[in-house]
Amino acid sequence: MQVLHYIVADDIWSVEIWDIIKCAIPRNSCGSGIIKTTCIKHVFESCCSSYGDHDYELRSLRPVHSKRFFLIYMEIMSTKLLDMVLGIVWWFGDEVR
Repeated sequence: MQVLHYIVADDIWSVEIWDIIKCAIPRNSCGSGIIKTTCIKHVFESCCSSYGDHDYELRSLRPVHSKRFFLIYMEIMSTKLLDMVLGIVWWFGDEVR
């Protein structure tokens, strides 16, 4: 049975690490997706596939935009975490105390 996978390999720092990661990734025709990120040019080139994937080279964010993105992301994640914790407390009621 073939399974659809969606994999994110973020901030790959070396060709050797990518070689290890890609050995663990299943290859099938189910339309699985792999997102790979790196800031290192030769690592990007080694991650580029030769079998029909789409590889994009993007510019890095400027520090001010990176900080803004991080703060927005943290606000969203902290809100989700708080909602999850409150949901657990509500679900278990007095058993949590």
